[in-house]
Amino acid sequence: MIERLGDKDYYLLPHNERYPSMGADVYHRDELTPEQRNPDVSSAIPMDSPEADTLVRQISVSEVMSSWSYGSNNNVRALAIQEATKEEFDLSGIMEWHMDPATRKAVQMELSYNRKALKDFVRTQYEMTQELLAERGLTEVIGYRAMTWPEGAPRPEWAGLEIGESFKARHRPLASWSADRRIVSDWLETRGGPGVILVDRTPASDILSVPATGMGYFGQKEWVTLPSDRPSTLDGRSSGHSRDLSSEKTAASSINVGAPALDGNPPPFRDPRLPHSMKRRSPLHSRCGSRVDSTRPTPSTNAYSVTSMGRGIPQGGGLGMTQDIPSPNGIWSFWKSILSS
Repeated sequence: MIERLGDKDYYLLPHNERYPSMGADVYHRDELTPEQRNPDVSSAIPMDSPEADTLVRQISVSEVMSSWSYGSNNNVRALAIQEATKEEFDLSGIMEWHMDPATRKAVQMELSYNRKALKDFVRTQYEMTQELLAERGLTEVIGYRAMTWPEGAPRPEWAGLEIGESFKARHRPLASWSADRRIVSDWLETRGGPGVILVDRTPASDILSVPATGMGYFGQKEWVTLPSDRPSTLDGRSSGHSRDLSSEKTAASSINVGAPALDGNPPPFRDPRLPHSMKRRSPLHSRCGSRVDSTRPTPSTNAYSVTSMGRGIPQGGGLGMTQDIPSPNGIWSFWKSILSS
């Protein structure tokens, strides 16, 4: 797709006219009918037009955003985003991630092709987010985060502290927090295993993105943060046995690609391929599934790389997806609710 940009003999034909950032195919002009090449009746876009450059950027961002929305550590591209963030912001003292050799190799391949684009992806979101928070006069937010571990798996030392105690917890380069404790508690219940809820007073300077600027699910009142060495407080604990909500788990929650490095010893690795029970009903499931189970073919340099991304791209956590995008007034109401908490 990228190598054809600027070529007047090729066209982009979106898969979905209403949501073109969901993807498009490239066709030579001879493969299209005269009607398909007619801009008055067709959605085909000449590759030498500014609109084509914009759409390629939208598709690239949509693809990266889809990987993140599927899970922050459970697919190759999400793990690459984590690594790119660590490099871009020169982070230290973070929670590392154990990966088997095959996954590590796939992450390094992703970075070798897309390191610059992924760094641009997180840096641009950070800059837009800081501008937004400064405009609204927000200097800090109070957020909640749930962390859980499989039965018998290693746990951090602070997991046994009393409710209300503060401690320094290591986090991944990017971690999701929510303004709504109930949402976090409900998510923890669906995980099944033992876990905890943390509460943190986060400076605005540590917030990388909000739903209005990139990663972050509006429905969960979520934002994504960079780590710091400030203490968090243990706000709740779950035994993981209060009720069986396994039927409410998402497909993504069934996938484990490695594990957090809590004690320095790599855990036994589960097969990272998708479970057979997972129903791939959407293009997102298929794309992320091919990355997780390694069915995607070895990429060529031109076909695989995503474009660099800048301020010309549209923003929003639902970019390219079929969900409704909240209005600016709705987003501001969300942040007003945070201020009053």
